[in-house]
Amino acid sequence: MSSAHQGSDVKSDILLHIKDAEEQARTLVSEAMDRKDVLIREAAEKVAAWEAKEADEIRTAFADSLKKELDEIHNAPEHSRKASSAATIRQAAEKKRSAALDILSREFDVLITG
Repeated sequence: MSSAHQGSDVKSDILLHIKDAEEQARTLVSEAMDRKDVLIREAAEKVAAWEAKEADEIRTAFADSLKKELDEIHNAPEHSRKASSAATIRQAAEKKRSAALDILSREFDVLITG
């Protein structure tokens, strides 16, 4: 074999290795992008589940608190029912408003921070 022919074979081998390495790199990048998409989707699902659970806990706590206050009004003597009823209704409305604002604030923060 001539040295020119051997040089051509070496060059061909090098080019083949380069093409193989490029294909492997493309495959790895594609797999990494797919995995990134899966991780983002899984994280979004976990955040949504956490937010739903937290909102449900807030609603449950608010409902329990309101029920307790209404039971106290119902079980109070008649003369104190009327006096405390208006104040309790105002307090319950303020608590509900505050809880709703908290939920909206957290949801807004999630939207802003992504």
